[in-house]
Amino acid sequence: MDNSTARLFWGIAKIERCASWIDYESHTSCAKAIYALKYGNRPDIGFALGQLVADEMQPTGFFDGIDCIVPLPLHRKRQRERGYNQSREFALGLCSVLHIDLCDDAVERLRNTKSQASLVHGERSTNIKDAFGVVRPEALNGKHVLMVDDIVTTGATLSECIKAINKDTDARVSVLTIGRAKH
Repeated sequence: MDNSTARLFWGIAKIERCASWIDYESHTSCAKAIYALKYGNRPDIGFALGQLVADEMQPTGFFDGIDCIVPLPLHRKRQRERGYNQSREFALGLCSVLHIDLCDDAVERLRNTKSQASLVHGERSTNIKDAFGVVRPEALNGKHVLMVDDIVTTGATLSECIKAINKDTDARVSVLTIGRAKH
């Protein structure tokens, strides 16, 4: 497994497979759609992107053996403000095509951290350290989990979440994001 997204996790978090659907570039139509998903009250975009990504990637075998899909959790306060978790909407779209179970109650964001988008590379790891916890390890034990998020830049947020899963369960983890941003 050698691609630009996978390299973000090398030596940091133990993962099986890793992919990003697109290379994320600002000011593109896809970037505008993702911005609307995150900040424009458009959860339908996440669901539609999940369906599209599932349809395009399913023939590659990327999803083979995946037992459940875990969206990167938002802190309760941020989810209340936004009204939904954009990663969960993406996951729901994937699940609708792939017929894989959604598991959105096993991992929790324990701390309300600053937005990673506002931080430089070195600050991101410090900001997100120990921000996640597994609250229902029995839901993940023995499973191959697909962790999903919208955009990955440095991998700091996903890495922290994966480390919590690796520490508290015997689950195997793979990663899928809509986009991979250059940092």
